[in-house]
Amino acid sequence: MACRCFFSCVLFAALLISRESAAQDRVVLKTKDGEVAFSRSRGTLESIRIGEEELLAPGGVAVFSCSDPTGKAMAAPRPTGCKVKKNQIHFSFRTGEIEAESTVTASASGTIDFDTQIKPLRNPVSMAAAIGSFSFDLKNFNSVVCHVPRPRNVGMELNELFFRRQSDLGNRAALIRRKRGPGAYDAIFGSGAVIPPKVAGFLRHPAGDAAAVNEWLDPISAKKLARFWFCDLRPFAPGQAEIVFLRDHDRPGETAFGGSRLGGKGAIFRFGGAPTTENEGQTLLELYTGLAKRIAAEKAAPPRKKVFLVTIDSGAFAFPAFSEWEQAFRRAFPKLEPIQSAEAMQKALDDPETMLIVNPWREACFFTPQSSPEEFGAKVASYVRNGGFWFEAGGYSFFYELTPAGYLTTGRQSVPSAIADFFHFTTKKQAGVSIYSIQPPGKRNFDPSSIYMPVVFELGGAPEGGFLNRNFVLSAQPGMTCKLPTTRLRFGATALEAAAHFARDNRVDTTLQDKAPAKLLEQLKKSVILLDQPPLPQTARALFESLDRVPRPSVIHIARYLHGTFDKGYPDHLPPNPKWGTPQDLARLIAECHAKGLLFMPYINNTWWCDLPKGPTFQAEGDAALLRRQDGSAVAEVYGNNRGWNICMWHPAVRRANDKILRQFTVEYPVDVIFQDQCGARGFLDGVGNPRLDYNAASPAPHAATEGILSTVRHDSAAAKLATEEGWYALLNDELFFCGFTMGLERFWFRVMLLRDFYPSTHWRL
Repeated sequence: MACRCFFSCVLFAALLISRESAAQDRVVLKTKDGEVAFSRSRGTLESIRIGEEELLAPGGVAVFSCSDPTGKAMAAPRPTGCKVKKNQIHFSFRTGEIEAESTVTASASGTIDFDTQIKPLRNPVSMAAAIGSFSFDLKNFNSVVCHVPRPRNVGMELNELFFRRQSDLGNRAALIRRKRGPGAYDAIFGSGAVIPPKVAGFLRHPAGDAAAVNEWLDPISAKKLARFWFCDLRPFAPGQAEIVFLRDHDRPGETAFGGSRLGGKGAIFRFGGAPTTENEGQTLLELYTGLAKRIAAEKAAPPRKKVFLVTIDSGAFAFPAFSEWEQAFRRAFPKLEPIQSAEAMQKALDDPETMLIVNPWREACFFTPQSSPEEFGAKVASYVRNGGFWFEAGGYSFFYELTPAGYLTTGRQSVPSAIADFFHFTTKKQAGVSIYSIQPPGKRNFDPSSIYMPVVFELGGAPEGGFLNRNFVLSAQPGMTCKLPTTRLRFGATALEAAAHFARDNRVDTTLQDKAPAKLLEQLKKSVILLDQPPLPQTARALFESLDRVPRPSVIHIARYLHGTFDKGYPDHLPPNPKWGTPQDLARLIAECHAKGLLFMPYINNTWWCDLPKGPTFQAEGDAALLRRQDGSAVAEVYGNNRGWNICMWHPAVRRANDKILRQFTVEYPVDVIFQDQCGARGFLDGVGNPRLDYNAASPAPHAATEGILSTVRHDSAAAKLATEEGWYALLNDELFFCGFTMGLERFWFRVMLLRDFYPSTHWRL
């Protein structure tokens, strides 16, 4: 008994010592509405408490983290020193790889700042973070407000459902497209669709077989075929479609729009192209609804009368918008039924009463459960041969399978592209904390001492909860001391209040009234922008003839004037292309616009140099001004059938070319606003995730490509009123307006993705 008591006392004493030791190791910094706690010995952030609720998942977060250019993370060391003051904690770290100092300071105003500087000793550092990657516990989590560029929007709130495992959410689960290849198509048609080596543009296509058109389409629909313009991306191969509505423009032996009965009683119809305007999208919809009515009236055999529409809330892309497909087919067939899962697809295919399955999702579809592409294709073919009908809306049919996602993520994104490095978390009790960086736009032009550090981030779900990874991109060589921008936690504010603080902290403070005279602002606010958009062959003469018919005020925005034509010959923009008009025509057009109370805005693009052919400046300067990868290679860009190259915005030749354009449109041809395409749309990461780094000798640092654009815009805004494509916070002081935002709600071109195409509407709100 005495022995047992002795060991109990020893255990109790050990627990007391352990608790006392843990208490001594813990350092808490408090501010209004929140607090953070650290481990002295581990050098980790252990807690972020918002009121009474904990945000962090258990395990702690490194106070700083970094990685080398290969992406290899440097080991998070334990601190070699820790100094604590009343409202501040300072950590020192030193290993054979790196030295670092991290200072965390709390203020009475509700902020806690993380200031970090690093000095690599052995290998370069290309990414670093103050507050490393962290997980947040969904137990107390309510939502996070952020900016994502998929598609570009000015702020969306992701709720708890976004971060849950989607397979646990039943009908609320997000769907994704899983690439399955041509197997299903091959099983239906006997071989693959055609993938043209070169896609023809937005064109009218040759008529098909008159007998087939008359048999399947009503006279009104037949007339619409003649006015149907589109890009033919994935036509039928020869011999696959005996029902031919339209042939391919460049390959008349191939069918662009038509169908096959597959030797049976029903038929499958495909449109292999893409209607590139809203009007053409409506034409496609009208053609398919007219065809469906004809099938219901004349072709379907009893008991087939049911019409199904493949229906999803996210994960694929439809043009026109899915809501328009649903409205059109519900008007034609009031008892329209949805197919919302693989199981529902199986049920519809097996139902002897199914007359028609309409799939509006480009290249994507639910497969039947546990089916290979070939097995699913065989089931569709059997359904058609037995008397069922099927409509496909565009592209390579059945190339992707719609399937529930695992965990959702924004993917690896960057600022610029996303509007700001800004994340506002709220808890179940609606308490809030924001995490953002402080990087005010530079005040001096082309100043190598003030270079914006792009931010790369990813926000998503995982088994541990939600997670946020965010890193600054830098170029720290061994022996170089590099200070990271301040990372700030702000407690107690709402999302909009915190956004206003972000703007003040980052000195985004130039108002519209500061940027332009009152008269110009009032005109702009009331104007529509009229663009001389292809395919119409706009000329100066055509514009002269149209000026009396446009609303006032308006902005006349022209791009057809370009010397080498659109996206050719940059950086040379003038003199105007002779097919458009003369220099005198351009001067007269600007004068007449002003005389009629219209504003004038030319299109320019000063962010890349084009060839095929090269313009005079490119020929004279050679390749010295091109952006370079680390291996010295240049970075090509292709838009449609136009090719060019990334450029180093710091290079003297690029600056001279830019100043020439600026002089032309402020002195030679004074305009109201200059539209600089892509200055606001070029992200640090490109469309496939490659970083925009520049190893040209003229660039002060590889990560300075973004600052090169910012400095160019600051320089130009001193001489002219500017507009740009899309945009982000560091441009706000210098741009008069941004163009191209629809916040992911409106599809203004067929390739533009909507928020609902990425994430279920139950998971987010603006």
